[in-house]
Amino acid sequence: MSEAETLSVSKISESKISETFDIPGYVLNKEILERVDTIANQAVRGSTESSNVQTIYWIKVTDKDMRRFETLNDLLQHLDSEPLDISSISLQHIVPVHAGINLQFQRDGTIDSSAYSNSVDFQFNMDRLSREIKRCDQDYNWFIRTVVLKYPISRIIGMLVVLFSIFLLSDVGYYFYAQNAGVNVDPSLIPSGNEHYQKVEEAIKSKDISQKMNILLSAQLRNFKNVKEILIEQQKRIHYIIIGIIVTTILYFITKFFNNLYPLAYFAFTPQLQRLSEINRKREIVWVAVIISFILNLVAGIAVPFIY
Repeated sequence: MSEAETLSVSKISESKISETFDIPGYVLNKEILERVDTIANQAVRGSTESSNVQTIYWIKVTDKDMRRFETLNDLLQHLDSEPLDISSISLQHIVPVHAGINLQFQRDGTIDSSAYSNSVDFQFNMDRLSREIKRCDQDYNWFIRTVVLKYPISRIIGMLVVLFSIFLLSDVGYYFYAQNAGVNVDPSLIPSGNEHYQKVEEAIKSKDISQKMNILLSAQLRNFKNVKEILIEQQKRIHYIIIGIIVTTILYFITKFFNNLYPLAYFAFTPQLQRLSEINRKREIVWVAVIISFILNLVAGIAVPFIY
């Protein structure tokens, strides 16, 4: 390499890359974590093959429970030794002044990556790292990605259950209030439609004082409803709300069941492997049941017209 080329390389500006991988439903296992760690280490070393690489690994269980490790082996031994409800796993590789990479595998289905370096092969290694991270993706079908993982359906349905419950309490309270405070009058005295205006016209033309007084008094009953009518309407409304609560509650438990089958992120290390196998078996059973139910409904829909 000529002196001019050497000078050109030495003046390469520092590159900074920050990216968030949105991979709902990803599974991180030992193999992928080791490969990601190796590529991240190579990326910070760059073409200089620096041996001064500082590594730090973190497991976040809660905001107050952060566990630090100096080597990948220490991290893996800890992950394999006891079941943990992990919030995130972080990897940090740094060559002081020259390069650094920070990776964070989050429980919410995202993977955060931030890095900087002035190495000529930095972008190449980051592309390799990106491809390796995407190996965590489980390639679920459209329904799972859109309905179960992408949108917080269970939260929305849970809010609907609460909203319906508030409506129910309000309507039941109003029902008992109307039952105790409401009154009923003769329905024939309550003005309705344009017929009332005809009676007003007749009263105006009439010289009968009592007829005129009756029209004036009946106007006070305009838009009045007998309590028995209100109670009937409230009963219907309460029935609809109860049906809504039942339906949304069933949907809530169904979505929670699917959320348990398809978590936003799963850290598949030794203590969690058995549970992952159980989850996969449950998924197979559920989809077989769905397919059988669909076929039975289809057959029933075709057969019923011929039977009856």
